[in-house]
Amino acid sequence: MRIKKIAAVCKARCMARLMDYTDSDGAVHQWICTGHSAYPVEGLPFLTEEHMATVLDLGEKQLKNMVISHDAAPESLDFRDVADNETQMREEAFSVVYGGKVYLPYTVRGETQFVDFELLTPIVTEYKDVELWQREMPGGGRYFAAKAGLLCVGIILPTGNMDKLAEALESVGAGYRNDNA
Repeated sequence: MRIKKIAAVCKARCMARLMDYTDSDGAVHQWICTGHSAYPVEGLPFLTEEHMATVLDLGEKQLKNMVISHDAAPESLDFRDVADNETQMREEAFSVVYGGKVYLPYTVRGETQFVDFELLTPIVTEYKDVELWQREMPGGGRYFAAKAGLLCVGIILPTGNMDKLAEALESVGAGYRNDNA
């Protein structure tokens, strides 16, 4: 994945958390987390917190505004390519601009989730035919695994409360139906 695209998201979110995920064979895989998304580190040597300013091309001013850390990946997220508790999501055929951000609606099990397109940008600019799969966290909660083929190429956390967006869409839809009845 292009590190410049990941760096742009980190800078926008003022966060770069380097996470070490240890797989079942004991191999350590590194991911860069923005607080709302995580991307695998590919084609780079093993990184430390001290490398992050250079890797992300952070200037002094940007560095002062960033939270940078390095720790183990949370056990609540499954970074494997295939998880037992995942369901493929269906991307809807439109996007929504709300509050100055672009959101893509995805549906799974009759429920719509909105995904911030900014978080998908590092993935979709690198891979074709990216699919999202909803995964369940132990103890509740959900998140999305972005896959290119069978490979997990990103983790996206759900967008916060989108009730106001849903209400606005319902209102617009009702107005459209009333005007065109």
